[in-house]
Amino acid sequence: MKKIKLITILLISFFTLMGNVEAASGTLSINRSSVELGQSVTASVTVSGAAAGIIRINGSGSTSNCSKVFEHGTATTVTNFTRTYSITCRSTSLGTITFRLSGDITPANGNTRNVSGTRTVTVVPVRPRSTNNNLSSLTISGIDITPNFASGTLTYSATSDKFIESVTVNAKAADNKARVTGTGKKNVTEGDNALKVTVTAENGSAKTYTINLIVPEKEPIIMHFNGQDFLISRKLPENIPLNFEKTTVTINDEEVEALYNELLDLTLVYARDEDNNSNFFIFEDDLLIRTFLAIQSEVSSIMLMNIDEVISGMTLVSLTINDNKIDAMQINEGSRFYIVKGIDILTNETNLYYYDRELQTLSLFDEEGYEKITNQVQIHDYMMPIIYGLAVAAIVQVLIIILLSSSKSKLKKRLIKMQEIIKKEPKKEVETKEKTKPKKK
Repeated sequence: MKKIKLITILLISFFTLMGNVEAASGTLSINRSSVELGQSVTASVTVSGAAAGIIRINGSGSTSNCSKVFEHGTATTVTNFTRTYSITCRSTSLGTITFRLSGDITPANGNTRNVSGTRTVTVVPVRPRSTNNNLSSLTISGIDITPNFASGTLTYSATSDKFIESVTVNAKAADNKARVTGTGKKNVTEGDNALKVTVTAENGSAKTYTINLIVPEKEPIIMHFNGQDFLISRKLPENIPLNFEKTTVTINDEEVEALYNELLDLTLVYARDEDNNSNFFIFEDDLLIRTFLAIQSEVSSIMLMNIDEVISGMTLVSLTINDNKIDAMQINEGSRFYIVKGIDILTNETNLYYYDRELQTLSLFDEEGYEKITNQVQIHDYMMPIIYGLAVAAIVQVLIIILLSSSKSKLKKRLIKMQEIIKKEPKKEVETKEKTKPKKK
């Protein structure tokens, strides 16, 4: 009797357990209980232990157009599975959003059951967003930065005392609602490295702090040029000249990054002088040939060269551009305008250009037009003395004629006057005699 009772209890427990395993459920949840006006909230229902079903989530209150129907499985689904269904609704007014779950789900054993549930979300006024996008601290692990950190100082310098391949940047926002990016482990290369940390305030305004880190060369590659030692950089800077492609060259049995222009058959390497001034240099036959000096615009890049032939009427002068000197020409010494020689990197055409020292701009020089004007000026300078001489001679001749004409007229007048005097002279003598004759007594 006791055995039969025990078996009966075990069977009841087994079938009860089996029923529990087959029990289907649907649970409603929300991702937040409170939102600000205009923000969105997501309601989800997780259906488990069911092979099929139709469920509905409906949002009402401080929202609109917030309802959706989901189909869990199909009529032919024979196994139970679990899946989550979600709907996201935007708050449209202050108050409460109410989410309601309804529907029927059916497990594989065919026992359909109803699911329901309710969740509420409070919609509150919009809180003013913080505008604080400052850092409260900024460091590089193991390396000092200068000047000392201040939230209002955005640019810093740092130098590693040895070659390294990575650093760890640490930063903390002054406001816990702000977001910081650019921290953590950062790969660096020899030479200049700009490490940027950006702080974005809660209201979206951003501020960027920059640490300019100099990493010394692993084993300096030294080349001599123009009486100085230059350190060749293994890595190129971010900004490179137009119309050049990246390549590599071998210097002292080591590969370094370089630039190449196929049209000009020109190779550039990047180097730093003893005063830490960096520049590109033309590299040829394992030597630094000269500094690469170019003036770039959005549509062109002109490589400047020394003047090798001075045009008549111009003076050879020295011009300094970006701390580099080249030979140029000037029509008027001391002027802001120069004539320079350049090669168009895009077309490989060599031309002369006007260079404005103040605006640092180039424009094509019309050499043919300049020669025509110069020739005209030379002809003018040659002919003017002749023209002036002829004019003076003509004026002198006219004056002589006028003087001669004037002299003849005066002479004629004098002759006429003398004739009149001669005719009158005898009468005067007779009259005189009569006056001097003695009287008779």
